[in-house]
Amino acid sequence: MVLACGAVNSAALLLASANEKHPQGLANGSDQVGRNLMKQQLTVLVERFASENSGTFPRSVSVNDYYWGYGDYPYPMGHIENSGGLLQDVIFAESPPLLSVLAQILPGERLKGLAIHSVGWWAQTGMLPDAKNRVYWKKGKLRYEFEPNNFEAHDRLVYRWIEVLKAVEKDVKDAKSNTVFPRGEAPLQVVGYQSGTCRMGTDPATSVLDIHCRTHEIDNLYVVDSSFFPSCAAVGPALTVMANALRVGDHLIDRLKG
Repeated sequence: MVLACGAVNSAALLLASANEKHPQGLANGSDQVGRNLMKQQLTVLVERFASENSGTFPRSVSVNDYYWGYGDYPYPMGHIENSGGLLQDVIFAESPPLLSVLAQILPGERLKGLAIHSVGWWAQTGMLPDAKNRVYWKKGKLRYEFEPNNFEAHDRLVYRWIEVLKAVEKDVKDAKSNTVFPRGEAPLQVVGYQSGTCRMGTDPATSVLDIHCRTHEIDNLYVVDSSFFPSCAAVGPALTVMANALRVGDHLIDRLKG
């Protein structure tokens, strides 16, 4: 059996499938199923331009120069990605506090008018695994507890990128010289980049899956979504999930042949 419902729902299904042999839920003898829920820290920055754009152009720029630190800070800071046109991006859906900030800075401006004179940037930083961050069932309802972490790395990334934008604006003809970059953080309920909850590892006491994403406790049960991540990347996990699923698929083919 292969389970691939996403980090939150795969853990929820395993926990809800408790039975006499697995009283804490399937594959949960270690009490690790549902724990170490991770997602990225996401901050959006809006850079205002003097010239007008369509507001619907595709994402086109990714910057990983700070992924492994910068200057005297040797730790991963994260990933920068432009949002594409603001009229088609999910910036305002995922960062609602940004709306009120922009309304104060640009009173009387309509959102569309702002969007076609701006470029959005996502600053993305991975969070660290923490057993207290988890999904679980309580009184028949699925709940999750989550306390963000890795703040210093993310703050350094945000402010470093603001410095870059200010430097670039001096040489770009159509850019404004901005002293303020409106920004907002994605709220806790945004879990589009969820990972963890069924971590992969070699020790059954501290992990749920082995290196082939098979549960330590149930021989014919595999989990191949983003649950297996032992740590959280600063980029979207989808391509890694796909690559790992193909790797596990090859393993299953070899196992069935054997």
